[in-house]
Amino acid sequence: MEKVLVSACLLGENCRYDGGNCHVEGLDGLTEFFEVVPFCPEVEGGLPIPRFPAELRRGYAKLHSGEDVTRAYDLGASKALNICSYLGIKLAIMKQNSPACGSKKIHNGLFDGKLVEGEGIACARLRKAGIRVIDEEEAVQMLHKLRENKLQRETAKLEPKEEKKIEPGDKKEAKAEAKPKRGFRAKGDFKGFPKKGFGAKRATFDKKGRFGKKESFDRKGGRGGKPFGHGNRKAGRFEKKEGPKE
Repeated sequence: MEKVLVSACLLGENCRYDGGNCHVEGLDGLTEFFEVVPFCPEVEGGLPIPRFPAELRRGYAKLHSGEDVTRAYDLGASKALNICSYLGIKLAIMKQNSPACGSKKIHNGLFDGKLVEGEGIACARLRKAGIRVIDEEEAVQMLHKLRENKLQRETAKLEPKEEKKIEPGDKKEAKAEAKPKRGFRAKGDFKGFPKKGFGAKRATFDKKGRFGKKESFDRKGGRGGKPFGHGNRKAGRFEKKEGPKE
């Protein structure tokens, strides 16, 4: 079964900055099609629960106080990539708008609740390695399509197959009623054939379908048992016939 990396907070784990979760009930059926691997980049990077929220600004993860926590986010992103590489994971479902997991939009870094287009640190690291990253909404839609396809396959198996009826006069009917052609000859039908070898006579069929024998050259150079050539053969040489003396 294919493995998928999922943000742990989406599965109901209390690992958010405020100690809560972002459980999405629509993802509860993921285990029907995938082997789920929960993962939280912030926690794996060493940040505590609860913790102060962080936002990305100019590529750095910072708290509202100005403290830089980019190193923890980089460590969590590296661990996420290592797990995907080790387990052969090609798909990740990550929390939208997160400074670590956001795949389309993230907070603007001013802590005013506004969003801008961008990617979280872990999401960007996975995508750079060729791993597909989607958010929870896209994952719910994907899961819905997978269920529809599964239902269609199961319904198709239960439907009885219709037998094709051959109408009178149809070519298929004539072909079905035709006598079967004679197959290849049985093993016993080859008993009349002589063994292969030099000078062996080949068995053939005549026009009436009967076996006959075709003449061939024998070892003595004769055809059909007769000597070959105009002269008598003696000691491997031909003797010329002498003509009438004058």
